[in-house]
Amino acid sequence: MCGQLPIRIPLLADIPGISRIFFEQNAVIYLTVPIFALVHFTLYRSIAGLRLRAVGENPEAADAAGISVPRARYAAILAGSALMCLAGGLLSVGGVKM
Repeated sequence: MCGQLPIRIPLLADIPGISRIFFEQNAVIYLTVPIFALVHFTLYRSIAGLRLRAVGENPEAADAAGISVPRARYAAILAGSALMCLAGGLLSVGGVKM
């Protein structure tokens, strides 16, 4: 891809087929693993994730606990939309080769 620096790991890059699959991708592809880890940590290991899951599973109980249900849902929609924009941009622009 244009402007992309190749990453070469000595033993893995010499295996036929593996080199192209793993080492000739867009930078956003490599960012998906840390983004996944961050989202997983946020949802299952943080207070914000606990509140968000409570809003999704039982909004009445979350409201009784003092959590703003509309604000939590709006924040979840914004975060999900940002990730979808990143994926859509990758699909539309990332595949274009110059």
